[in-house]
Amino acid sequence: MPKADVQAALSALTHPACRRRVSRQQRIDFHGLHLVGANLGGADLAGANLIGADLCGANLTESDLLGANLNEANLTGARLTRANLTRVHLNKARLCEATLTGAVLSGADLARARFNGAVLHGVRLTGAILNRTYLNDVRGLSVKALLSARFDGPVFGLPAELRSAPAVKDRLARG
Repeated sequence: MPKADVQAALSALTHPACRRRVSRQQRIDFHGLHLVGANLGGADLAGANLIGADLCGANLTESDLLGANLNEANLTGARLTRANLTRVHLNKARLCEATLTGAVLSGADLARARFNGAVLHGVRLTGAILNRTYLNDVRGLSVKALLSARFDGPVFGLPAELRSAPAVKDRLARG
């Protein structure tokens, strides 16, 4: 959990009303930062550079991360309920035990991302790229959501109830 002054600065930098006063070309750069337990609920992080950031246990509920780069970020146990993760880059990111209920991951790059034990009720994966993506013990992922994603490579650890669905079997067989 960041100290109070750091949390206040994070809140000010990412508050949607403050971000409207700044050019969209001015991207937030938090790459590699230690933001464990940060409260970024409702934050405007569209286009942000969060490569390799440690966001374990962070609150990103209802945050806008449209097009953000979270490659190799650690989001273990993070709360991303109803977050906008459209076209986000999550290559090699860790989202183990994260809560993504109602999150939108349309067009997201999920290659080599690890979602082990994540809660995925109501997620939207339309056009999301699955390639060497780990879905071990995920909860709440629907067949419909899974099939709306692009299978650009193998998907590991699909729960039995998804793996055994006829449409999923067919999709996996086609590669």
